[in-house]
Parts: sequence; structure tokens; C-alpha cells
Amino acid sequence: MAHTDSQSLALRRILLVIATGVGAGFLSGLFGVGGGLVIVPALMAVLGMDQRRASATSLAAIIVTAAVGSGTYALHGEVSWAGAALLALGALAG
Repeated sequence: MAHTDSQSLALRRILLVIATGVGAGFLSGLFGVGGGLVIVPALMAVLGMDQRRASATSLAAIIVTAAVGSGTYALHGEVSWAGAALLALGALAG
């Protein structure tokens, strides 16, 4: 019985994560704001995450999107490498 209850809780949590992501994505697209502006408070309110963990989760998710986007632009020769280097230096300094 306990195994079934833990599976039910895990499934409920997974569904909450999916619903939170879909809702945040919809609102971000609807209002034209960055996803972090919506997803961090949503993760805190819906899933009970603390602010640091919610922010880290949001940043971890955007790494995949940024890597795929950057890679696609680089493959098509659309990257200014000098600009990218300056941006990277500024980001590292910050």
C-alpha cells in the first residue's frame, strides 16, 4: 500500500511540474516576458521550492535552450565571434 501511495505522490508531482511548465510557457509567450519571470514564482508557489532552488532550476532549464539555439546559429554562420567573446568576458566578470 505504501508503495502505491508513493507512486501516486510521484505521479502527482510530475503532473504538477508539467502543468507549471506549460502554464509558465503560455503566460511568458502571451505577455512577451522571459520565462524566468514567470517560472521562478510558479515553482515557489506550486511546488513549494525555495527561491534559490527555483532560480537554479530555471537557469538549468535555459542552458539547454541556449545551447541548442547558439549551436544552430553557429552552424549557419550567424554568430559574431568577437561579440560573443566580449559578451562572455562581461558575463564572467559579472
